[in-house]
Amino acid sequence: MNSRGIFLVLSAALAVLGYVRIRQPILTWGATEREAAGPLPGDELLPAADGASTRAIDIEAPPADVWPWLAQMGPSPRGGAYTYDWIENLLGLNMHTVDRVLPEYQHPQGG
Repeated sequence: MNSRGIFLVLSAALAVLGYVRIRQPILTWGATEREAAGPLPGDELLPAADGASTRAIDIEAPPADVWPWLAQMGPSPRGGAYTYDWIENLLGLNMHTVDRVLPEYQHPQGG
């Protein structure tokens, strides 16, 4: 095998090794092993999913202070996704993160 072939084989091996080593930490970012392995609300909506991920963060605030921000999440005119707006909008999602609670979106309804 020539040097180009060796380089390609080593590159492929490193890519596979990297994928195997970083995939699980990315899919479970911030979640405990118990959270990542256990069932979560909504899992029943797609019981035979091809893939799943569980990511988590800790918020040092009571649920009553966090809920208003979650209730209003969504594309404009809602509150956004609280992430990098430029990434969301690059994908055409019309997201604009707000810096205040929007009273009109505090009582989400199905449908």
